[in-house]
Amino acid sequence: MTIAHISPNLLTSLEQLRIITTQTPILQLSIETQSQSPIFAMLDESLTIPTWMKWKAIPVTLDPYFASAATSRRLTPTVSVPCRRCLHDTVQGQEVILLSYDPFFGDSPYRSRSPIFVHADGCHEYGTAPEDDDTMPLQQRSKLLSIRGFDQQNMMVRAELLEDAKALQMCEEMLMGGGCEYIHIHYARYGCFAVKVERRRAEE
Repeated sequence: MTIAHISPNLLTSLEQLRIITTQTPILQLSIETQSQSPIFAMLDESLTIPTWMKWKAIPVTLDPYFASAATSRRLTPTVSVPCRRCLHDTVQGQEVILLSYDPFFGDSPYRSRSPIFVHADGCHEYGTAPEDDDTMPLQQRSKLLSIRGFDQQNMMVRAELLEDAKALQMCEEMLMGGGCEYIHIHYARYGCFAVKVERRRAEE
């Protein structure tokens, strides 16, 4: 069986099973066996970020005073929410800052702000810690993503709605030959900014 023969629904179910086994102590004994499964190996392969592609969590550095801005709110959600700085979901009851974030470097008719959560007590930026691997972050899997490709003039030239491996493949297509300089990924339902995708520079 190849990854092409696995239905999207099965891929989603397998990923949900992975999340359950890694977050539930009583099931952690099965993780080592699970990782050796050919199906899970194919799942990992389909969600591996190519070495030439970079997932940039916070493309524009946050203002030092963002937490006290008029558009920011300090919250303690009763459910887990996705931190856009470390790209890990928060623990229930953990304090967060909900802020209005502009991920653009240049002006454009498409330039806009969108809401993001970040840990209130600070956290590392995604890609700077050993535990950050080369696969699509868990918080972005099994969710409908709005993939928006922009050219050098910050004009949107392509947009798609996809999930999981298909979303990752679309990012590759847009950056390799789709006329896109970079990509902004948003969560399709609420429109929250998720991550910037770009080509990795030679020195990185």
